[in-house]
Amino acid sequence: MQSFKGVTDAFVAELSVDGKSLVYSTLLGGSTAAPETGSPFSSGSGIAYTNGNAYIVGFTDAADFPVSSGTYPCCVNPVWNGVAAFVAKLADDTSGGTPAFTRVEQNSSSVTYTGTWYSNSASFNSGGSAALALNSGARATFAFTGTAVKWNGYRDSWSGISNVYIDGVLKSQVDTYAAPAQAQAVNFTITGLSSGHHTITVEATGRKDASARSAWVWVDAFDFLP
Repeated sequence: MQSFKGVTDAFVAELSVDGKSLVYSTLLGGSTAAPETGSPFSSGSGIAYTNGNAYIVGFTDAADFPVSSGTYPCCVNPVWNGVAAFVAKLADDTSGGTPAFTRVEQNSSSVTYTGTWYSNSASFNSGGSAALALNSGARATFAFTGTAVKWNGYRDSWSGISNVYIDGVLKSQVDTYAAPAQAQAVNFTITGLSSGHHTITVEATGRKDASARSAWVWVDAFDFLP
């Protein structure tokens, strides 16, 4: 993660779905300004999150704005007073031997279901398919060995509230209502589990946000950290 560099820096912070814990945060910027400006600044203007990656857009006049290619100067625009637009991608860090999350699709043998579940084969799903339930008490349980896990699923105006359990203990109630719709959204993340065998259970409650049209709960995939 980056420390403060310029007069102003863009910043990114990811919170858990329930808003109670910080997953990560960082600044984005550089310390060397373009000759046309005299003072380095970077600012973010938009962000999108999909498939575990954050995409940030903004403006900068920093000649040493961080880029993967190491090009210097990277972002000087001689036409617009030295200011250029940027798009940055933040992904799981796999350097230094740190393991990345492993994806398991909803139709894996390590995912078991109780109650009534339906299949959806739309192309926006991870792996081309997902499971969804409407009735209260329908459960999808993923068994894994690791220290962290994510539940990914579709969210739209027809989506409802779910209970999430870790090792049989209720950890969160997640409202999956979203407008506009979000495919492959990370609905729940937990880290810092003891190394060993765990389960995560997603349970439909049959309840919904006042703005939602229905109470569907989707299970598209799980990501776990071995």
